[in-house]
Amino acid sequence: MEKDYYLPFIIACKNVCENFLMLNAEYENPSFVEREKMPPNDISGIITLGGDVTGLVMVSFKKEVISKIVSKMINKEITEIDENVMDIVGETANIIAGNAKEKLEKYKIIISLPIVVTGKNHFVKQFNEATEKILEIPFKTSEGNFSLYLDFKTN
Repeated sequence: MEKDYYLPFIIACKNVCENFLMLNAEYENPSFVEREKMPPNDISGIITLGGDVTGLVMVSFKKEVISKIVSKMINKEITEIDENVMDIVGETANIIAGNAKEKLEKYKIIISLPIVVTGKNHFVKQFNEATEKILEIPFKTSEGNFSLYLDFKTN
């Protein structure tokens, strides 16, 4: 996957962290991971892509990390994945995909409504069957780390 394709998602994710999640985030080097060897997480927000680009965008968190982030946002201690957490994770994925879509204006991209998947070590199968590996972009924040996953192709 070329940098021109994934850079808008990195920029969108950094902006969402600063403006929506209210935290500073730095990304580390993107790398490809095999679907079956993705790091375990507890909650993921997923947006599927259609049109000139097909695939998906997924942002994944461990429970401890997203609980700290949401607690700070709503000024109430969160210790479990509840409706607030699911809403914020879904909206985070939605904003990342929507903002990146604007930067990829040469493509006609259709984005889905957000899907939120929860459960310890959950596994998302609906990745692009044409690719064996998924691009993982790890982010570091003061509240803990999370990852942005990209798996798409241009048609």
